[in-house]
Amino acid sequence: MAYTCAVKNCSNGAYWLNKWKKQLCESCGCLHKDSMCKCDPPFRLFAFPTKKRAPVEREKWKQLIGRRNGNKLWSPSKDSRLCCSHFVDGKPTKDNPNPTVNLGYDGAEKRVKRMTLFDATSHKVNAPKKRRLVTKPEPLTAVAIHDDPDMEVIPKSELKVPFVLTLLVFMVGLLLKLHEKFVEIQKLKEEISDLRGIVNNLKNSVCSDEILKNDKDVTFLTGLNSKSAFYKLHSLVAPIVNRKWRGILVSKERSSIREDDKIGSKCQLLLTLMKLRLGLLNKDLAKRFCISETFMLQNLLHMAPSFKNSFRV
Repeated sequence: MAYTCAVKNCSNGAYWLNKWKKQLCESCGCLHKDSMCKCDPPFRLFAFPTKKRAPVEREKWKQLIGRRNGNKLWSPSKDSRLCCSHFVDGKPTKDNPNPTVNLGYDGAEKRVKRMTLFDATSHKVNAPKKRRLVTKPEPLTAVAIHDDPDMEVIPKSELKVPFVLTLLVFMVGLLLKLHEKFVEIQKLKEEISDLRGIVNNLKNSVCSDEILKNDKDVTFLTGLNSKSAFYKLHSLVAPIVNRKWRGILVSKERSSIREDDKIGSKCQLLLTLMKLRLGLLNKDLAKRFCISETFMLQNLLHMAPSFKNSFRV
């Protein structure tokens, strides 16, 4: 609700209280709206006395404020309030229940003195009559004015938590969250490595199976009698083919997939046998196996000593 002070030229209201609550407190190290902040708000707002419970005090407040609506006296709405800067004690008290300070119009001091003097004389004249009629005088209702339920009152907190401790708890929670994400990333990296191995195995088997479909293809391309003979030869050569010197190992994780990972030992053996059997050009073989001509030459240079070591008696 847009609570505002009813006094002329007074800008205090709920808008500024809400804005103050969202600001950072320099002494407490937290927001003003937090329970840890023990600072008092810049001002407080008080509701008008109600028509049913305190009509006389309500009329006094209206006359002291001095606002008019045409030829009639101004009447407060449900959002009209008075801030603490217009009361002598900073709030309505038993000694000073009415707003008498900084009322925002000329002649306010004279009106306050006149109404105060009138109240004092009227109480003196009517005091004996009230004693005859009323055995137990009732207290003035204006004294018991309470803050509106929706008033912007900052709650007080007995427990004060240091700002450094709050920051430490926040940092610990952040580190735990980062650790969880790090573990999750490591698991995903392991899964990616396993999937890459599966893909490479599929590529290696598909390459040889697509070219060597039957024994006739094996005889024509490699000079061997059957596919079983090709697999037996591969079992002899594979241990040596797979043992390649890759240079100095810098880290466990390779920065990129090497070109020889694109084809396995079966494809390398088939490539070499096709070169020896058919005498195909290096460019032709490189396109068939989707490799570069440079790797094609490296493979031939490596397979020659492999055959020599495998068939040595």
